[in-house]
Amino acid sequence: MKINWKKLAIFGVIVFLFVIGGYAFSINRSYSYGLMLNVTGSKGNHVLKYYDADTNTEVDIDTAIKYYGARAYMAIYKDDYLYFYRGKEISKSEYEKGSVAEEADIRAQNIGDAAYRVKNTAEIKKAFDDIYKKLKIGTFYLEFSTYESSHDINWDEVYAYYKDNYGLNDVRQNYYSYNVKGNFEPDRFMTLDSQNKSNGELEISSKNIRITGNEMNIVNKFLEELLPLMQGDGSDYQKILAAYTYIKSTTSYLTDDGFVNDLLASNTSVYDALINRKSVCIGYSIAFSYLMDKMGIESYIVDQITSVDENKQTFNSVHTYNIVKLDGKFYKVDTTGSIFLAGIGSNDLYNSKLPISTSAYNRSGKSTTYYFDYNKINTILNKAKSTKTTTTAEIRRTSTATKTTSIKTTKGNNTTQKVDDPIPYNPSTNPTNPSNTNEPTTSGTPNSGETNTTNNASNNGEGKGKTTKQSNSNGQDKVEDIDMTNEEEDKSGGNIFLGLIAVFVTGIFIVYKLVFK
Repeated sequence: MKINWKKLAIFGVIVFLFVIGGYAFSINRSYSYGLMLNVTGSKGNHVLKYYDADTNTEVDIDTAIKYYGARAYMAIYKDDYLYFYRGKEISKSEYEKGSVAEEADIRAQNIGDAAYRVKNTAEIKKAFDDIYKKLKIGTFYLEFSTYESSHDINWDEVYAYYKDNYGLNDVRQNYYSYNVKGNFEPDRFMTLDSQNKSNGELEISSKNIRITGNEMNIVNKFLEELLPLMQGDGSDYQKILAAYTYIKSTTSYLTDDGFVNDLLASNTSVYDALINRKSVCIGYSIAFSYLMDKMGIESYIVDQITSVDENKQTFNSVHTYNIVKLDGKFYKVDTTGSIFLAGIGSNDLYNSKLPISTSAYNRSGKSTTYYFDYNKINTILNKAKSTKTTTTAEIRRTSTATKTTSIKTTKGNNTTQKVDDPIPYNPSTNPTNPSNTNEPTTSGTPNSGETNTTNNASNNGEGKGKTTKQSNSNGQDKVEDIDMTNEEEDKSGGNIFLGLIAVFVTGIFIVYKLVFK
């Protein structure tokens, strides 16, 4: 085997260039996001400035927050604690109020679409309405600060609003309008976790919703053409008869024991009864009540409650039907049990002040049958089913994982360090104690006159010495070298190793092609 020394020399140069290039490639992609915090000025007018730890160049507050993990509200120790908002000194009370609000902002941001950032009673009510009126599916988190919880939120009013609009004032209540029971099952017992309000979060699950927004759109599209076919001679009697006849003729009873735990996956909605045409008694009665609402006739959905256990927060209901107002009085309609305009018994309604009739409606001389062109209706139904709507998806909480930042403060020979992991929020944080919020704890005796705070992406590994800016007692900048930890620089070593492997493999190929014959 003959060696071509000239080509071997060329190969050596190429390998050398590959190594240098690989190293440069690695260095260009190493980063630290180290942040130095420089305090200058006098009492009441201190200014906090931010510098990149690698380049010593000043960065603005928005960049510091977005890329370096800084907070808008900061507490820095310089002889005593100093408090800042976006670099300007503020009072301790402003800091305590603002820093916990910022924590709530961050929690809401990291939770994503499942979060509502609420600051007062009115905004919590608005969040309730947004979830239930828009039929949003999922578990939702109302995020607020501990200060707002105690100062700006009237929790009694919050609970009362939720109960009045999305629950029941009496657990034994057994008749409802469509608005109360149609799209969701009203809570008979308080479901809001009052213990969480001290932690800055209120969890709301919409598992009691029984229909999606898409399904509701399809139902209404279908009824646009169905309702004109249900008017008869225009009398309330004919409209009631049409609705009763239609549901009985088109909806089949489906045994379903799962609706107690998952209403959305059950068969209890107006969509199940009118579009899928399969339902249980709740769906039958809800569909009838919705048709009555659309035709302007007063009616109610009735649960036949047999028992209530307030201690266990349970109730038993064996059946659901309707009552409807005709000629000034209410009569019983049960589309599941084939009961049409019967009298209402004394035990049918709980605490009722309605003008009820105890005897059946006099139907003498009135038609008891109603005719539909079901072929025509099936065409209308298929067209409604093809209605294009956006997909209703369950809204889920996003990950709260975030990078951990480290704060390192040097004062002469005394060094204090705190790992500050603001996200996810620690419920045990005490907002009234600055040492438990965003301030570094102090070890040893502070050395007055100098403050230098370095905020790095991590405190793992050992980094190189860095040149940092500091302020002396006169507010002038001085330069001092300190050691900083830098996880990202350690990663550059890994990049070099991978680069060298690539060079080695490439070198073998070149040697084979150019050197050996």
